[in-house]
Amino acid sequence: TRAPTIKALLADIDVLSIHCPLTPETKNLIGSEELSCMKRTSYIINTARGGIIDELALSRALADGQIAGAGLDSFAQEPPSSNNPLWALPSVIATAHIAGLTAESMVRMGNIAAGHVLGYLKDNSIDQDSVLNREVL
Repeated sequence: TRAPTIKALLADIDVLSIHCPLTPETKNLIGSEELSCMKRTSYIINTARGGIIDELALSRALADGQIAGAGLDSFAQEPPSSNNPLWALPSVIATAHIAGLTAESMVRMGNIAAGHVLGYLKDNSIDQDSVLNREVL
């Protein structure tokens, strides 16, 4: 079943894993109000983009025991400042945002790019699913 609101969803989950782009609509999508809806035993994971979670609200929620922990690999300010309050919290695990930099992903990206170039040179074809701003075509 679908939750009617984000707040209703947050009240029932054990882990919130964020996978959305940072847009005006998703900036600070998770703030104090949303974090207060979560269970004290829940965790939040952001491997999407910094700025989706209000980091100050998150640091307060973690420090107050409002949620159990956070796993983050992206921050509103990149690189994050050394005085970010999240660094002082033992309930935070932070990693570099480099999942796309594995040897396998680099080979795949190169193959995909080469395939796009060859397709265009062969018959002027463009993979529409790979074009972000289709209106410029």
